[in-house]
Amino acid sequence: MSARHMKGSWWVDFRFEAERYRLKSPVDTKRGAEEYERRLRQQLLDGTFERKEETKQEETKAVPTVSEFSKEFISGYAKANNKPSEVESKEGMLKNHLLPAFGALKLDEIDGRRLEGYKAQKLADRLKAKTVNNHLTVLHKMLALAVEWELLAYGPVMKWLKTPEPGRQSRGAIARRPGLPRRRRGSARAAARARSRRRAVGRARRLRRRHLPGSRTPPSRPAPGDAA
Repeated sequence: MSARHMKGSWWVDFRFEAERYRLKSPVDTKRGAEEYERRLRQQLLDGTFERKEETKQEETKAVPTVSEFSKEFISGYAKANNKPSEVESKEGMLKNHLLPAFGALKLDEIDGRRLEGYKAQKLADRLKAKTVNNHLTVLHKMLALAVEWELLAYGPVMKWLKTPEPGRQSRGAIARRPGLPRRRRGSARAAARARSRRRAVGRARRLRRRHLPGSRTPPSRPAPGDAA
């Protein structure tokens, strides 16, 4: 069910055969909206649904594209609430990443599937997870602002990528040396382990020789003051 509470009332918001239906429930409760949606879906299946003029106007209300709203987002929100460096950073992320991917889409056309595709593509482009998360944060703020300004009924669920915990070193980072080529780090670790094993074997052999029968031990020197 797609019953949603927005603008102080209960609405139904769903798609049927690629067409979107967003209508105000005649019974202003969640249960009433769910029942209204069931009735609408059945009418659509039976071919008996007739759109009233006022609901048609509400349903076809223009929703701006991401490209259109990004200009208002920067001029009407970012410049009033962020530092100049932060505004410049947001403009760069929009221009170089978000607008090429989402700019032609309307705000209500951004869904979880498109977001997951964006994350996969950026990781394939060798961007770090933290960088991709910064892009998603800007997009999330844009969509939340559109909801706040009643340009959008609701935004998609945003899932950020997992990033390494701060302060934790990777296993390979411990053995890295400044100036050592990456391809030689594995061989350097193996050589260090081999040297450690050789030292351990040498110590074990010396201890066994000391305790073997008939092994020679150096004579002890007499203590100072002893008689010769």
